[in-house]
Amino acid sequence: MSKQSILPLFLLVVATCASTGAVSTKSVSGHEEKELDPMVGRRVMTIEWGAEFKLSKDIVGIVELGKVYTVDGVNGDWYHFRGKYGWMKKDFVIPVEKAVSYFTAEINQSPEAKNYHHRGIAWRERGEYDKALRDIDFAIKINDQEASYHNSRGTVYHRQEKYENARENYDNALALKPNNIGFLNNRGIAYRELGDFENALRDFNEAIELAPNYAYAYGSKAWLLSTASDEKYIDGKKAVELSKTACELTKWKEDDLLGTLAAAHARVGDFDQAQKWLKSAVTIDPGKYPEMRKKMQDSFEDNKPFAK
Repeated sequence: MSKQSILPLFLLVVATCASTGAVSTKSVSGHEEKELDPMVGRRVMTIEWGAEFKLSKDIVGIVELGKVYTVDGVNGDWYHFRGKYGWMKKDFVIPVEKAVSYFTAEINQSPEAKNYHHRGIAWRERGEYDKALRDIDFAIKINDQEASYHNSRGTVYHRQEKYENARENYDNALALKPNNIGFLNNRGIAYRELGDFENALRDFNEAIELAPNYAYAYGSKAWLLSTASDEKYIDGKKAVELSKTACELTKWKEDDLLGTLAAAHARVGDFDQAQKWLKSAVTIDPGKYPEMRKKMQDSFEDNKPFAK
């Protein structure tokens, strides 16, 4: 999708455990009742690189700092997140609204480039993009050889829909780290939003070639083949195939990829399947992309493929 998860670097590929996120309490009558943990439904952000998802003792995924999730289960010192696999230690995350203060304290202790970069990510996740750019710009001024800083600045411009600025920053990131699949996917999406479908496909294909299990590149390519404004690039049958691969790799739990599958089915005229998978996407994350998903639903009900 045009605003898909922007920074996925590792893929989690195991089934999730069930969790209610409930804790036991005693009612006035003395009967035990279930009360929802206050963290359920809250957005949290990872505050360390290499935050781990686990099932039992096995590490099933590793993600970078700045990833934002919604808590949907709590079990002691562990959180489970909506649409994700495995559990993460509470120590790896902090509520989004507290992240800026957390990294400000880190800067006060050690005014290093990485801490300004981290606070910039926190500002980004609060939607305060000018402040995010200020901090990330300063991090780059201190150390312009760190590829992730350029990538992060690109993601801020991306959210501002300044796609040419985003592309330039992804170029800088890839010049420093040429084979990073996340950077390639990001630049491909920027090219796609600029209408440069040829270069977008080149980046998506390269990411897939480098990492055949990287689901998001399949999804990004499928979205282009389903929704491109130039009919030359439309290929609904291939989009369905790519979308299914992406969903299989993520165990049918990633709402962005399910939405992409919906768009692909609509492109081949299968509007029942399109509505089914769009509903599944909305169920996983009801608050994401409300305007776009409403337009998709309207298009499908009218038996039309979705076009931006």
